[in-house]
Amino acid sequence: TSTCEQITLLVTTIMSAAKESEVAQLVDMGFPSNRAEKALLITGSGVQAAMDWLFEHGEDANIDEPYQAPKGHTLSGGGGGGDGDGDDAATTEAAAAAAAAVQAQSLTCQDCQKKLRSPAEAQAHAHRTGHTNFAESTEEIKPLTEEERKEQARKIEQRIKEKRAEREETERREAQEKEKKRRVQGKEALVTVQSYKEKEALKAAAAAKREREMDRLAKQRVREQIAKDKAERIARNAAAAGKPAPAAAATPTAAAAGAGAAAAPANATPAPKKTYTECRLQIRLPAGAGSALTHTFPVDATIGDVQAHVQERWAAGADGSFTFMTNFPKQLFADPAVTLRDAGLVPSAVLIVRPGGL
Repeated sequence: TSTCEQITLLVTTIMSAAKESEVAQLVDMGFPSNRAEKALLITGSGVQAAMDWLFEHGEDANIDEPYQAPKGHTLSGGGGGGDGDGDDAATTEAAAAAAAAVQAQSLTCQDCQKKLRSPAEAQAHAHRTGHTNFAESTEEIKPLTEEERKEQARKIEQRIKEKRAEREETERREAQEKEKKRRVQGKEALVTVQSYKEKEALKAAAAAKREREMDRLAKQRVREQIAKDKAERIARNAAAAGKPAPAAAATPTAAAAGAGAAAAPANATPAPKKTYTECRLQIRLPAGAGSALTHTFPVDATIGDVQAHVQERWAAGADGSFTFMTNFPKQLFADPAVTLRDAGLVPSAVLIVRPGGL
C-alpha cells in the first residue's frame, strides 16, 4: 500500500508539473494565468486547444469567472484486498510507467521534426497538420526567450485583431443587408399607398362625372317638359278660340337630333299627353351636407312628403326649417300641401334645399 501511494503521488506530481508547464507557456504567450488555467481545464487537450478556446471566448462576459467542473457519477471504492503477487506486479508496472514519464521530456514529430512539449501539443499538432508519426524524446525544450515571447504575443495579438476585424466585417455586412431589406420594404409600402390613392382618385372622379351627367340629364328633361307643356297650352288656347294650332317649336334636343329636317305641318294634331304615376326627384343639399338625395315619389305626393323624406335622411334638417326651389325655371315651393303634379315637377325634377325657410 505504501508503494502504491508513492507511485500515485509521483504521477500526480508529474501531471501537476505538466499542467504548470502548459500554464506557463500560455502566460508567456500573453494570456492571464487564470484564463490559461480555465482554458486548460475546459479543453483538456493541451496548449493549442486551450489557445484556440481563448481566441474564441476571449471576449465572453464570464471569461474571468472560476471554472466549475461538471458533477459526474462517483464510483464507490473497491472491495477487500486481493492477491499479494498481483499487487506487486501492478506496482512494478506503475513504477516503470512513472519512470518512463519522468525520463521523456518531449515529443518529436517524425514527419516534420518539430519538438513538442506534451502529448496534448502532439495531438493538437496532428489535428492541424495531419501528421501521425511521433516519438518520445529526452531532450527538454528550452523555455521561450524574451524575444520569442514578444513575437508569440505579437502573433497572438495579430490573430485576435484579425478575428475581431472578421467579426466586425460580418456585423457590418449583416447591418447593410438589414438596411437594404428595410429600404426595399419601405419602397414597396410607398408604392402600395400611392397605388391606393390613385385608385381612390379615379373612383372619386368617376363618381363626380356620373353626378354631373345626372344633373345634365335632369336639366334637359326639365327643359323638354317645360317646352312640351308650353306647346300644349298654346294648342289648347288655339282650339278654344277656334284657330288652327301653330306649329310646335322644336325642343333643343329635337333640334339637335333633327337639324335640317322639314318643319311639322301647321295643322298637325299634337300627340296625346302621357300620363305619369311617379315622379323622380334629385334633392341637392347645402354645401358640406353630403351628396344629393335621389328618390321616386308618387305624383300625388305633396311637398310636405318630400320635406319629411329629407328630414329623415338629413340630420341637420330634422327641424324642418327649410324649403325647396328650382333654378329651371326659378320657382320656390313653400306650400307643403301642393302635390308634385300640381307643382309641375312630374315626371322628374331637381329640387334645391334652401335652409332657413322663407
